[in-house]
Order: sequence, then structure tokens, then C-alpha cells
Amino acid sequence: MRDVKLDFFVLPVVMRRDFVETFVLEKEDFAVQNPDWVRRMEEQPSGFDAWYTGAFLWEKMSAAGATTDFDGVLELLRARAGKVLFMSESETSGHGGGLRYKGRMVYDFVAMADPKELADLIEYEWKENSRLLLEDRLTLPEDLYVFDTTLDWAIVFTHESVETGESSEVVARCCRVIGL
Repeated sequence: MRDVKLDFFVLPVVMRRDFVETFVLEKEDFAVQNPDWVRRMEEQPSGFDAWYTGAFLWEKMSAAGATTDFDGVLELLRARAGKVLFMSESETSGHGGGLRYKGRMVYDFVAMADPKELADLIEYEWKENSRLLLEDRLTLPEDLYVFDTTLDWAIVFTHESVETGESSEVVARCCRVIGL
């Protein structure tokens, strides 16, 4: 990884489970908070249940905290003290999510890093995404979940972006901030 020292969390399965239990809405809770979305998904041939099963973790989180202020979210991350944890989508989710580490892809990981170094890498890879993708040099997964060991807060960097302003070349990355 580019200038980021990281350590892998010893029990990734437990931490991933705890993250999901803390931040991801169960299907019934999601349906209560998002009745219009459920109705639209039920109109699709596969239905809401299939959508929920195949959705990204961030899609199943509370809609509160959604933002396209990528630079602001990076500053929130840089302001964190100590190490932060980060993970991606599960390999079995069908959404990719591997981390390139020492020349190989690592899946279903939870890693720890300095928040400033991680923020710098996230920013670099987002801004250089097209070039790094062509050169097969991306190290971070596109959907990244950053959080603290106590699960008091989470920052989510999604692969989604929206065009901003008049130029279609200016895009903002969709993020979520929970608990900060």
C-alpha cells in the first residue's frame, strides 16, 4: 500500500459481524424507514427481498449522514486519533471488495491504520482512479467502511458518484458519516 502501514485485525469475522449488527439495518427496520423504496422494489420482478439480499452494506444503512462532501469527510477521518479500522464488502456479497496487499488480493479483512495515512490514500486513489485502474494499481476496494474499535462512529466511502455543477467532468463521491 502506498505509504500506509497497516495491521490486520485478528478476528475479522467477529468485528465484521459486530459492524453489521451496529450499523446495518435489518430488513424489517429498513422497510419501516424506507417504505417508498420497498414499494418500488416490490414492483420489480425480483422483489424487495432479493434486492435486500444483494444490496451493498451501505445501501442498507440509515439514510441519515449521506453526503457528497468528500473533502469534508476526509477531514473528519484525518481528525480521528489513534488507529482506525477499515473493511470492505464481503467476498461472498458479489460486490468485490478485495484489498491489494503485498502483491495479492485479501478478502473479508478488517485492517487497522493511521487515519491520516488512510485518508491520504483514499484521496489519492479517488483522484487518480482512472489511471490506477488502467494500470491495475488500485490497492483499496471502491466501497470502504472506516470505523473505530468501539463502533461509536463509521465513515463509508462508496463507489457511487454524482455529477456536480455544469461540467459532467466534475464528480462528487457519495459518502456516509454515522456518529460524528
